[in-house]
Amino acid sequence: LSTRQVLPPPQAKDFLVRRRRRDEAEEKREATKKKRQTVALLNDHRAVLPGTRLELVAEKFPDEQQHAIEATLEKDPSYGRATWTGKSSRKALRWEYDQKEYSPSLIIWRLLDGLGFQPTGVHGPWFWALPSGRSLWEEAELLEDGEHDRGNSPDNSVEIRTRAPGGNAE
Repeated sequence: LSTRQVLPPPQAKDFLVRRRRRDEAEEKREATKKKRQTVALLNDHRAVLPGTRLELVAEKFPDEQQHAIEATLEKDPSYGRATWTGKSSRKALRWEYDQKEYSPSLIIWRLLDGLGFQPTGVHGPWFWALPSGRSLWEEAELLEDGEHDRGNSPDNSVEIRTRAPGGNAE
């Protein structure tokens, strides 16, 4: 059974055009909606080597939070340091403060909560900087842009590596 058998030819053509446009619009919405998780993307590309030291970027917080965080970091710099583990999102960073493994967002949430703020919707990868100066989120964005340019295949990507703690690039 074809559209020509059910609908007269001019109506069938209009129907098919509308359907194609609707499908294209839906695909476009889906493509923009489905962003890959930052940690998963970085791990898939091996873009950050396990053992890479990260620094908290206090300047990325709103002023009131920034001042409280900077005061805390002056007293105990370990609050602002973490090490990339190469593990899944929930254990992606080892926080120097307590040597436990957390997601980038949970560390930020705990830090803000401990300072008396009521965190909501924390996007942790934005606040952690790699040795290159880019945040985890910015690094993932570069990789994701590269995937879209190459047809969404991590296997076709160019690996972006950071320097390991000893200064050796791998």
